[in-house]
Amino acid sequence: MKAKVPYGIDTNSMKTRLLCTILAAGIFLTLVISLIGYKTFENTLISEIGNNRADVLRQIGDRVRQVKYNAYTLSNLYCYDHTLRGYLEKMEGDGDSSTRKEFIRYMDRMTTQYKSSFHEESMTFQVVLALEDGGGYSSEPEGEDYDYMSPKTKIWYKQMLFARGEGIDIANYKDKTTGENYFSVARTLETENGDPMAYLMVNMDEAQIRAMYESITSSSRNTVYVVDDRGNIISCSNSKLNGFEFFNMENLDKLFGDNAYTFTKMRGENILFTRHQDSKSGFTVLEEIPLTVLMEPIRRVRIAIIMVAIVAIGAAAVYACHFAGRMTRPISKLCDFMLQVEEENLNKDCEVAGYTEINILGKGLNTMLGRMRGLLQGIKQK
Repeated sequence: MKAKVPYGIDTNSMKTRLLCTILAAGIFLTLVISLIGYKTFENTLISEIGNNRADVLRQIGDRVRQVKYNAYTLSNLYCYDHTLRGYLEKMEGDGDSSTRKEFIRYMDRMTTQYKSSFHEESMTFQVVLALEDGGGYSSEPEGEDYDYMSPKTKIWYKQMLFARGEGIDIANYKDKTTGENYFSVARTLETENGDPMAYLMVNMDEAQIRAMYESITSSSRNTVYVVDDRGNIISCSNSKLNGFEFFNMENLDKLFGDNAYTFTKMRGENILFTRHQDSKSGFTVLEEIPLTVLMEPIRRVRIAIIMVAIVAIGAAAVYACHFAGRMTRPISKLCDFMLQVEEENLNKDCEVAGYTEINILGKGLNTMLGRMRGLLQGIKQK
């Protein structure tokens, strides 16, 4: 007769306690390992993304720097052209129409030559040379009412005069006649006495600069800024912001410190903010990426980790059940045997084998049963 011992369902049984202990330990370890693994992966992935975006900004900085170098090269070529200066001196003293026509033809030939020279670099530019008398030259066709003296209406006009013939950066020059935005190099062309006789601007279309980084931005929700050392936006993937003094550079230094990227909130949205400072050009390239975009692959990994954790907990439950049953099986059999002894079934010996302690206990029971059978035999004989 098999004893009905509820060791399989009794909450106070050894098997249940052992099962719960092993299962709890398995769940705890699974959760700890999953959490550590997730946080490690998250931090590593964010660090990799931040460093990769900084490298992308470095590439953008290299491309934009080349645009600036080309603009300054062109400005120097025009500025130090002796023939051009000769025409300017003639027109300053004698502004007859024939001299002006020769001047225009010469400027056209020179501009055509330079455009051909820079054609391999896919660079286009506009040259504007404004004269003191209100006339001037533009490499692009302009209307009769084109205002060549518009530089005098700009806040950087005095800065150009103070530079005394050296080129200055105009972060985002908007030609009020054409309505186009440009990155410009502006300078005065001076007489030997240091008096300005013309104002030279080499204009690079802002859209041309923007095209250099639109091809290496990964998301339409990314916003890239190219700014000068005063925080003026030279170019931006959001063209509505071009020309604004948008950034306080001192605050940016405090925000980033020595890091290439940081996390902050902009326009009410948490973002990854990345920066590359190009020391050669003086430009800073910035990029903002919403964390909702950045965290998308991390969310997918989080779901995968949760699924793996559920499978691991299920496997732990199966193992805990198997291990607890295997550990307590000899004790359960021993309990069955003891109940049979309680029902006065003394003819069988305990045949339960298992761990050392179980074997010692079984051997002790058999010895005790043998003595009991001997006593009962002696009583029957009397």
